[in-house]
Amino acid sequence: MIKRNAPVILLLLLVLTSGCITFCYILSMRYELKTSAVDGLSFAQLLFNVISGNGLTTSIPPPYIEQNWLGIHFSPILYLLVPVYYLFPHIETLLFIQSFCIAASAIPIFFIAKTLLKSPWYALAVSIFYLINPFVINAQIWDFHEIAFAPLVIAMILWSIIHKEKIYFIIFCSIMLAIKEHYGLAVFGAGILWAHHWREPKFGLSVAFSGLIFLAMVIGIIMPHFSPLGSALMLSNEKTVGFFSWLNHPFADSDLLVKQVVNGIFYGIVLILPLWFQPLLSFSWLLPSIADMATNTLSINDLMRSPQSYHTAAIIPVLLIAYVKTLADRYSTASKLKIPDMLIATAALVGFFSYNFAALPNLPNNAFELSKFKFSLPPSDKSAHDEIIKIIGPDSSVSGPMNILPQIPVRRNMYLFPDRYEDADYIVINTRIIFEKRTAYFTEKHFQVLQNILADKNWGLVFYSDNWLLFKHNGQNNSQLSIKAAKDLQELQFKTKEHNQKLLRK
Repeated sequence: MIKRNAPVILLLLLVLTSGCITFCYILSMRYELKTSAVDGLSFAQLLFNVISGNGLTTSIPPPYIEQNWLGIHFSPILYLLVPVYYLFPHIETLLFIQSFCIAASAIPIFFIAKTLLKSPWYALAVSIFYLINPFVINAQIWDFHEIAFAPLVIAMILWSIIHKEKIYFIIFCSIMLAIKEHYGLAVFGAGILWAHHWREPKFGLSVAFSGLIFLAMVIGIIMPHFSPLGSALMLSNEKTVGFFSWLNHPFADSDLLVKQVVNGIFYGIVLILPLWFQPLLSFSWLLPSIADMATNTLSINDLMRSPQSYHTAAIIPVLLIAYVKTLADRYSTASKLKIPDMLIATAALVGFFSYNFAALPNLPNNAFELSKFKFSLPPSDKSAHDEIIKIIGPDSSVSGPMNILPQIPVRRNMYLFPDRYEDADYIVINTRIIFEKRTAYFTEKHFQVLQNILADKNWGLVFYSDNWLLFKHNGQNNSQLSIKAAKDLQELQFKTKEHNQKLLRK
């Protein structure tokens, strides 16, 4: 019995291992001050505000005003997290859900591959390809995003198609629409796939065009209604978020157009080369990935195409199932190259690909971080941090840099320093350089604003210990601490400039 179920048992162990390791990894990043307020904290604040009766609102992302999340991204699926967050109101709760939810996508991938390849061991190999893919791993250890649900849901859509389960297909397509605005395109692709695979054009095309209509409604009506800019944020001319605004005039900048085309081709090669381009031979099975492929390719933000980000995670299950479909159709009978041979060749290339993209985001020592997990702030940081939390209390508005703000208990008014710091009751700063292999968080603008604050009588430095500074609006300034802080900030400014120059030379 155990021998017969060995592949399933191994799969579950691998999924649990993947979830545990990546969850510990992101916790270490959090407590080493390497996470970002724009990401995980925004979602914690959204859920906090829903529970507090303030709606699905956040004050953290650009344009740095209190705004309804549905104007930034259409993600009503977040409401499902409200009961969980109510019981466990911590950012760590969201990080846990993300790590294990993405890892769990290997389970439907396994059962789809088992159905197509007629072998649980072959299916296990395909599931391992998913779990070790850097696009997947980096999605697990990035701060929480709604995308955490997408790989599992899209894998279940494919499972529904394979097994011709119409009810489940409709259910999972509906859930997909609730994850993010562009997934109307994913449902469109899934509907076309159903129509093609099962020769049921009436049902398949009905689902497909429902996805397109939903997409048009979300982009054209719902998001503009909730957006402070009057349009879907990504399509706006706001430089910090308008990653697709160039599409309004695509031929206005020929250099940008050429760059996007080249980047898109390279992105596609990076995705399918490790699978020996086999998914292209089952092209119709790639259609559900059209949403993420389109947005990632068309975005002027290069990070959306990087193996070191989370944006591609939902494409990987689609690629693997298309790959499996090719194996089942082309290598199971007449071909001299058999399925085991193809899997072995793929394992070598996938392993090489994963190794070369093993530089995980934001970490100076990369995989060596695995040897020193941290589940709390270092003692000196924790002491200063706890003292600051006591001073600011639970309800005061707070401003802080992107890696420090997530260390503050969630509240309604939180601002990303230096934007809107004037509206905050307190400003929390840490003067350590955190990163070794990327640009430090502090910019010249940060230093200029800090110098202005130190000279501003409306702000008082009320706490400074172990690199942690706390400014209070209309607080009593400690002159001795201010002198020391000014000196240390000047030294930090010099080190930051030197640090960034070294990166540019490399």
